[in-house]
Amino acid sequence: MLVKEQKGGIDVLFANAGIAEFKPLGSITESHFDKSFDINVKGLLFTVQKTLPLFQDGGSIILTASGATSKGAPALSVYSATDVAIETADVVLMTEDLTKIPYLKTSRQSLFGTLFVDGLGFILAFD
Repeated sequence: MLVKEQKGGIDVLFANAGIAEFKPLGSITESHFDKSFDINVKGLLFTVQKTLPLFQDGGSIILTASGATSKGAPALSVYSATDVAIETADVVLMTEDLTKIPYLKTSRQSLFGTLFVDGLGFILAFD
């Protein structure tokens, strides 16, 4: 609660958590699935939950999603599934009693046109 004590609270939360590991369907493991959902979805959701008591009236929450669901990409099915969860979270969260937070929206960034560095140091570009 250091933020509340020193700053009085927060006005805006920009929640962004994400990893994308390239795994074709035949290579997906439970470990990969769990890691992706734990970081991308659970991390984001609990960040929002834990910061709610810190919000001042009129606050805003902005969630970040990549937009991976708008255009299929090979070997990113699990990542795309986490993106769908994030993209729908704002709709569901707005049904909660968030009286201090009149604005909650998902910002969809473009996955395509983004550079990724794979585990071997190769840059992968999507367009």
